[in-house]
Amino acid sequence: MTGLKELLVSLIEGAPGVELDHKRNHVSAKVQGRVFAYDRPHDLVVKLPKSRIDELEAAGEASRLVMGKREMAEWAVVQGPPAVDAGRLKVLLDDSIAFVSRD
Repeated sequence: MTGLKELLVSLIEGAPGVELDHKRNHVSAKVQGRVFAYDRPHDLVVKLPKSRIDELEAAGEASRLVMGKREMAEWAVVQGPPAVDAGRLKVLLDDSIAFVSRD
């Protein structure tokens, strides 16, 4: 099975304006110098509007990122395959790029 790091890279590599920052065992993806996604050992984290994360949580597709005791309003944790297929992850990554690029 492809690792989440490799999957993240394959889904966004070559996208206009996207930079990949490889560090040790993980990768983060940036657009306009801002991080919009990164991998963790068992899931992917993407930046999305709060309302979109609310929808994903309600559908059981993602959860809000918690850092320590703080819940992050615009960061969603998404399980990788087989829980969520690559096509669905691609849509979320595209949404994340659009969200981060809007400012």
